Amino acid sequence: MADTLREELGVEVELVPGGRGIFDVSVGETVVANKSAGFPSPAECVEKVRAALAK
Repeated sequence: MADTLREELGVEVELVPGGRGIFDVSVGETVVANKSAGFPSPAECVEKVRAALAK
């Protein structure tokens, strides 16, 4: 997922270890994707990060 975000958007990605199966994708302080409604696809994460960066 991190590689896809780097390749598609050219953004710096920081992986932060979490506990208990947490998976969040954040732009700044805003969570734009997580696995609460099912694990997001790489394409879904790219679109959500792209939209957050456009704001």
